[in-house]
Amino acid sequence: MLETGFPDGLIWDVCFVRETGNEVARIYTACEGIDLHRRQDWGEFFRFMATRMYQLEKNFLSIAEYLRD
Repeated sequence: MLETGFPDGLIWDVCFVRETGNEVARIYTACEGIDLHRRQDWGEFFRFMATRMYQLEKNFLSIAEYLRD
């Protein structure tokens, strides 16, 4: 359900260890070919973040009640 609207799927990293030593699960997608440090890429970066974050939130909210149970 979380991968709905993500044609290439999501990246699942269920055993990621943070710098603090805490183990967490990460689910994410990536945008290749842009550099956040190049001002001309900012528009594409913000569009990527806005569309992907909206889609992920929408997918999460559709299953949130199930996860609470």
